[in-house]
Amino acid sequence: MKLHLNAAKGINQVRRYENGCITIDEQAYCHSVIVLAQEIILWRPTKLTALQADDWRPLLGRDLTVILLGCGDSMGFPDTDTNLPLIEANIGLEVMNNAAACRTFNYLIADGRHAGLAILLDNPL
Repeated sequence: MKLHLNAAKGINQVRRYENGCITIDEQAYCHSVIVLAQEIILWRPTKLTALQADDWRPLLGRDLTVILLGCGDSMGFPDTDTNLPLIEANIGLEVMNNAAACRTFNYLIADGRHAGLAILLDNPL
């Protein structure tokens, strides 16, 4: 899936998600990452079942209103206890497949929203 959106300078945008990899601006990542408007963070979990509460730590204390969780090519939901750090920080969590999460992230960021994309890619670091 190729995405086309005019990029604002200094803002990360997802350009492509295919073959288990994500391209942000011109850089391809084939392992899980967290994408913020101006930062990319390598992320440990590769599957929804591996996601732990501590994995949300890089997103806490930031000015985020919602996190989009791309959980692979199919849908699934993390355990409620896993999401407790986000709930306590008053950060919303939207779970969707990777393609939908990438598209939605681009729209939210282009609209100036304080969103993050946490995308699970099944290729370990």
